[in-house]
Amino acid sequence: MRLLVVLVTASLLIAGCSTADAPRPSTEASSASPRVEPVAPVPAPGIEHVHNLALLPDSTLLVGTHEGLWRQDSAGAELDRIGEPFDVMGFFASSKWLASGHPAPGSSSPPDLGLLRSNDEGRTWRSVSLGGTADFHRLVGAGPVVLGANSGDGLLWRSEDHGKTWQTLGPAPFDIAMDPNSAKRVIGTTSQGPIGSDDGGRSWQRLGDKKIALVNWTQDRLYGVATNGTIHGSDDAGMTWTELGTGVGVPEAFAAQGDVLAVLSEGTVWVSEDRGESFTARVTGIPVH
Repeated sequence: MRLLVVLVTASLLIAGCSTADAPRPSTEASSASPRVEPVAPVPAPGIEHVHNLALLPDSTLLVGTHEGLWRQDSAGAELDRIGEPFDVMGFFASSKWLASGHPAPGSSSPPDLGLLRSNDEGRTWRSVSLGGTADFHRLVGAGPVVLGANSGDGLLWRSEDHGKTWQTLGPAPFDIAMDPNSAKRVIGTTSQGPIGSDDGGRSWQRLGDKKIALVNWTQDRLYGVATNGTIHGSDDAGMTWTELGTGVGVPEAFAAQGDVLAVLSEGTVWVSEDRGESFTARVTGIPVH
């Protein structure tokens, strides 16, 4: 089955049902944010709710929303929706583009779309597996391995053949990130602190009690955003973390690519090109839920 969809980078936060206790926003007052006032942030037309964000190597921003998948090629450029809209609950863009969620109103597709894949940067999508069965609110992958946090049963699902067949591993963390250089190394977030796995998500160990809410793993570094918006980096798979910047407020979605970070907070997508030391606004006017 092929499904046309609109391309947007979506919020990393799992909307609707969470698969694990979410890290709660900190009540501690954060220090003054190193925001750089934007020259001309772009409004988000027709977007009511963002689920996740992604960045491409050329810093193209992707926004996954309730209204489809959107693309902003550079700072100051307009947002363009790609393909036909669907509710992009989970999204992952690397060597392969994967998505999950719900069809647009009036569609004949099942209410839970399972795993979708696009080979043309989101212009069209085809069903890979689990249509009518799974609704992944988190998706990550490395090589043939795909991990998904299924909102329906709250479990972490793993595939070793590009999403064709699956096994369930146990309760899913709130957010997940996979080492792009080794599918065995996975980081998850919980309300008690980050957790790590060396066997692809089958077993976990605690990695301290730092209140990391959202995580992304680039080729060079693991990044995390704390519940109060503080940006952190780790060079040892989450065993230790270094504070990189005070961020832009409570995070709702997070993406990283090279030295570039994108954070959705308080209705604005903020982007840093210096690993979180300073941020500028790229998209504004997103309704806050």
